[in-house]
Amino acid sequence: MGLPPFAEVEMNQYPPVSMPTTVEQAWAEAQKPGSTFVAGGTIVQMRREQGFDMGNRFVSLEQIHRLKTMIETDTAIYIGAFATLAECLNSKMVAQEQPLLVQALASIGAPAVRNRATLGGNIVYGKGDSIPALLVLEANVVLYHDGLATMPLSEWLQQKPNALLTEVEIGKWPDMTQRFWLYEKVGRRETFTASLVTVAGVAVLDNDQTIKELKLAVGGGEMVPHRLLEIEQRLIGKPLTNELLADVYQFIKQTGTLVGTPFATETYLRMVLANQIVSFVDGLRGGRGDGKTNDSL
Repeated sequence: MGLPPFAEVEMNQYPPVSMPTTVEQAWAEAQKPGSTFVAGGTIVQMRREQGFDMGNRFVSLEQIHRLKTMIETDTAIYIGAFATLAECLNSKMVAQEQPLLVQALASIGAPAVRNRATLGGNIVYGKGDSIPALLVLEANVVLYHDGLATMPLSEWLQQKPNALLTEVEIGKWPDMTQRFWLYEKVGRRETFTASLVTVAGVAVLDNDQTIKELKLAVGGGEMVPHRLLEIEQRLIGKPLTNELLADVYQFIKQTGTLVGTPFATETYLRMVLANQIVSFVDGLRGGRGDGKTNDSL
């Protein structure tokens, strides 16, 4: 028998769970002391096991069907925050319009995790491996706080406003055949592991084989994912010579702040990042090499 339109489920040894059916109800419930939103539950489970205080009552988003939808317009795709990673991976729309995002989501967890974990949860976690890809795609997040508002994901990561994430908006690429992309997740094991460094990039070449557009982002470990604006500016509009690549390689190794882990020092992480980015850019020369286009997947 299904739950009534709005219910609070009491469980003996676990916090109570509210199950609203609208965004407005969910937001109202979340204002009660000790409340935590829960979607797929994978992040909440992990953080609780790590000893973090996740509150004493949960507000489940599972019954809000609006948060599961995926919509396409002429200029963008909209993915509901409650859409699971597996649903995104199985979506023909997402695969056609944003193959870089597909590549990123396929690297997250095991199949059982992707069947439960949601795109919104991976973002709200703040360190999810989808975020570097979404940053270079210049994604926006749609938020609810006594009304809907849209803001760039890059700003949301810095401000973390008190609001419910409802959708992710990703603009369509005008001509995918002219774009190259990078997504690499480096961890301690090949699969099913937290990343040490996750790097994403999108590049467009000019007719003279210089880089016309370039967006790079890094995340992984305990880092807050962020764009690599200084590196982008060192490469945009310049001939892709060996000297330029050597200069950029040294710049990455010596500049910027990455967050080391018990398994990898900051120096090592900078070297990994430098190798990944320079290898990607080197592959762009002549429109060939390691740069991936839609036709190469």
